[in-house]
Amino acid sequence: MNWNDLFLPHILKRGERYFKEGRVIGLSRKGKTYSAYVDGSGSTYRVSVRLDQDGLGQADCSCPYAQSGMYCKHMAAVLYALEPGKEKPEAVVLPILKVPEKEILRFTTKAAYQRNQYFTYAQHFEVRQLPNGMYRIRNEWGYMEESQEILLNNDLSINNFSCTCNEEQMFAAQKFCPHLNAVIAAVNGKNMLLKNIPVLKSDFPLPDCHLLPVPSAETAAEKEVRLTRQRYQYYANQTAFYCENLVESSHRPPLFQIEPPEESGVELQAYLFYESNEAAVSQPALYFKIGTDFAYKIKNLSQFLNRVEEDEFYRYGQKLAFAHKRSAFTEEAWRLISILRHCRYLSEYSFGFLPLAEAPLDELFDFFSENPGLLYDATLTESEQNPELRILPLDYGFYQLDDSGLTKPMFLAERYAYRITGQVWERIVFPDMRALEEVLYLITGAHPHIIFDEASRPAVQALVDRANGEQEAETEPLAFKLDLDKDSIRIEIEGDHHSELAGQLTEALELSGCFLKNGAYHFSGVDQQWLNELTRELENYGEVWVSEELKAYHKVCRAAPALHVRQKGSVLKLDIEFNDMDAKEIAAILRSFRRKREYHKLKSGETIKLDLPSWQELSDFAENQNILPEELAGGEVELPMQQLFSLAAEKLPVHFDEDVQAIRQRFEAHRMTDFVLPAAAQKLLKPYQVEGVRFLKLLESLNLNGILADDMGLGKTLQTLTILAEQQDKPSLVICPASLIYNWRDEAARFFPEMKVACVLGTKEERERLWQAAGEYQLLVTGYDYLLRDLPELRVMSFYYVILDESQRIKNMQTKSAKAAKLLTSEHRLALSGTPIENNLAELWSVFDFLMPGYLYSYARFRKKLELPIVRGEQSEAAARLKALTSPFILRRLKKDVLTDLPEKVEKVFTVELSAEERRVYAALEASVSRTIRSMLGENGGEIGVEVLALLTRLRLMCCDRSLAEAGVLQTGSKVKACIRLVLELMSQNQQILIFSSFTKVLELLAAELDRLHLSYRILWGSTPKEERHQAVQDFQAGRFGVFLISLKAGGTGLNLTEAQAVIHFDPWWNKAAMNQATDRAYRIGQRQSVSVYSMIVADSIEERIFELQNKKWSLAEQFIDGDGKALKKLSVEEFMELFERK
Repeated sequence: MNWNDLFLPHILKRGERYFKEGRVIGLSRKGKTYSAYVDGSGSTYRVSVRLDQDGLGQADCSCPYAQSGMYCKHMAAVLYALEPGKEKPEAVVLPILKVPEKEILRFTTKAAYQRNQYFTYAQHFEVRQLPNGMYRIRNEWGYMEESQEILLNNDLSINNFSCTCNEEQMFAAQKFCPHLNAVIAAVNGKNMLLKNIPVLKSDFPLPDCHLLPVPSAETAAEKEVRLTRQRYQYYANQTAFYCENLVESSHRPPLFQIEPPEESGVELQAYLFYESNEAAVSQPALYFKIGTDFAYKIKNLSQFLNRVEEDEFYRYGQKLAFAHKRSAFTEEAWRLISILRHCRYLSEYSFGFLPLAEAPLDELFDFFSENPGLLYDATLTESEQNPELRILPLDYGFYQLDDSGLTKPMFLAERYAYRITGQVWERIVFPDMRALEEVLYLITGAHPHIIFDEASRPAVQALVDRANGEQEAETEPLAFKLDLDKDSIRIEIEGDHHSELAGQLTEALELSGCFLKNGAYHFSGVDQQWLNELTRELENYGEVWVSEELKAYHKVCRAAPALHVRQKGSVLKLDIEFNDMDAKEIAAILRSFRRKREYHKLKSGETIKLDLPSWQELSDFAENQNILPEELAGGEVELPMQQLFSLAAEKLPVHFDEDVQAIRQRFEAHRMTDFVLPAAAQKLLKPYQVEGVRFLKLLESLNLNGILADDMGLGKTLQTLTILAEQQDKPSLVICPASLIYNWRDEAARFFPEMKVACVLGTKEERERLWQAAGEYQLLVTGYDYLLRDLPELRVMSFYYVILDESQRIKNMQTKSAKAAKLLTSEHRLALSGTPIENNLAELWSVFDFLMPGYLYSYARFRKKLELPIVRGEQSEAAARLKALTSPFILRRLKKDVLTDLPEKVEKVFTVELSAEERRVYAALEASVSRTIRSMLGENGGEIGVEVLALLTRLRLMCCDRSLAEAGVLQTGSKVKACIRLVLELMSQNQQILIFSSFTKVLELLAAELDRLHLSYRILWGSTPKEERHQAVQDFQAGRFGVFLISLKAGGTGLNLTEAQAVIHFDPWWNKAAMNQATDRAYRIGQRQSVSVYSMIVADSIEERIFELQNKKWSLAEQFIDGDGKALKKLSVEEFMELFERK
């Protein structure tokens, strides 16, 4: 038989042992199939194997291991029994423990029995036979630690049962609860041989069981007596058991174990979360992440600890793969691993988390108190509590323990109790934890009635006195002297050397690497970190004295690091010098500093104290430049060219060689002097546009990318076309709003008629043909919506430039457009936007993440180090650093600075007064909305959510026209009438007009009024097809109609409407930059007449206050693009509520 190769070696070995131990029972044969029972570890499993001429044909076993598809030891045991030469026993039918289903259905339903959610919690039951022939089933490890008991008659019918889940089930159960259903199902699934069930010597009443057998013909009076006896028996068993077990166990885990430090790098981080089990009960737990600069979640803690045990090499992901040796981990990580290795729960179960109910809480709390930076989503606190227990007399000579003064903790550990609420992990210090633990065993769960008689009173009284701190345990006074002994630390223990505590301490010192010499313990070497930890541990057990010589033993470093940067090809090379130490030593010290160590042991054996400010500066420098300690250890660090400006913004002084300094100076002057303008552009470009083109070519020459952020109407399109005009080898791609696709084509045809341009839009088939023929064109132009649809084709293509026009469209890093744009491949990238930042700094990060991924760090780090300090107004340094990082790559010019010949722009506020009826309705609505919003903000902690903004929008619509916020209103409102009057006045002066609104319903109202007056107009909103947009713009420019109604969102960017002399903003928008963009459709290059801009505002309304808020706030664009230096604060709840304060 060639079946041995099917089994794993250790499984095969165990199977042979089972066979030799005689665990194969009742082997029988039917044809080619053999069946048997195998007595396993706590259960009996049924095995069947089928043999054919080639060996083992099929094998089945009822054990969980085999159910997962593996060959198990029980199969191997049976196959060993069938080996040639071994006697084949006759078929034996052995009785098994299986309660008949008909009997079960007397106390439950078939569905509840067969489909039970607690089945997995009922696998640890035990069955015992009683002297009278009955069977007792007991499950102590059920769901939420409930316990169940079932009595079976000797014919396996059900006699009695109970569960601790509630009073009814405990003492007078009539039906199975879900837990009992689970237990009886688990018992029937085990197929236990009756002959293997152990027999108890005790008969009723059992010392650990309160159930009494139910007689076959029990009267009502007899039942009442039995139930009362069961109740009393239960409480008596509980109290007696704990009174007998109040003696403190002599076994204790080591008091501490301090591992000698080694060179290391991999860190462990813990995260507090709440794990929901099958009953939807959330329990606090820890999960862990592992890594250096990038952390991976540990999916299976048991397997992780096995890797550590075996020094196994394992890959977690692209950025982390290593052998799990002691030297691979940081000192803190190894301490945490040592704590986890002593956790029995993790050795028995395979999960990615550690329930705190099963965790070594004392050790973990101590560890995270010393290393708070390694515990996330939790706050550690500590408090003291006295349980204030009392003994109260009852009638008939009984007593009861009163625990009303005790606030029960959630978890008990060796030295302390713990309560975890939300994200707060609280340690509770009680006078005597051992005594309290015994008390809580009595009063927790479903059995709070601690009733006892005079015989048990002395034991309970002694327990109460200890728990209340009225009877203190004797302690041995100890003291410790720590001194320097040549090249080692000497630890001398003073006091009773024969006490239990002294014995435990000597064991802990030995585990920590100490050895006994001349009556004292010694630790080889003088490691300050190890010494500090030892001192903290010993202070828990007595007074500690450290000699001055030992305290002062460390090397002092005072020199600051020297940083040198030079150019090598297209990259930068960085050299670091610090205190005459080599690169590996510097990297090792930096690791120690980042792990919050106070000292570091050098290779020479000396210890340095890490208190020099330069270490923090060097750490910040390396983090800012994304330099790993491993890269530092290599000596020479390579950085991309764009880091030049990040280096210049560092606190530490950086020395640049002449070539690098020259590059910096060229950027400061935006000079690319050796670039020759295309002949077609030399007469077209204005001086500031020539400067812009040279700036873009300077970026291109150094393989850098940037933002052309000129004011609206200054010719960003023309400057961009100029740098693309003579590129013939490879196509470039422009992605823009749909309304601008044809504009790019027309501008190219106007200024560079020989440039081959394709507009990629239309049907899927039409676009596919153009993408396939991309090599025939110099420039392809498509829209952001087509980018998403055609991403599969675009991802496999390579472009010379990818240019995002109106790049604020990718300001939200989570949008599909932003993610798609960052997937494209090109040699160069460029962003065009008159408003690179509209609302917050995250928008700037997203654009730079497209231009130069990683330059502004990860967003999490950008937000922590730069965005939040700037927004909160906490650090001017952060604002200065961000400006230094970004300004070299942004070119921004304003019309007022470069277009001295641009006609005047006159901005006017057009105030509208509501009628008396409109004012009454508006005031009532505003008061109602204000009350509702105040209530909402109070309930959700001040968060301005969607519901709040919806109410605010209703107020704004009321200002626009009453019919938009109130059903049944047919009369035209005051504001619409005022707008039409203004339009008629302007048209009488032969002016063409643009009217912008945030609401399409407003545009419909205005259109209806214009129709009534037979005035020519067009509407442009989001649903307007691209061809119609293009034609409408041309018709307006040609003077074919006089009023252009435009949705602020759909037409606020990309349109060239320089024939307009008047711009009307019908309703104010939160973002003034968006309104300015809309205005610049008319006020731009090509405008020959002055432009009047009217902001229509309803007096004493939400509109007026929004307008005031616009003017009060500084925009982020002004700070980081124009450089005024003032920070924008997010709209606070107080500022938000000011919108409802009437003047």
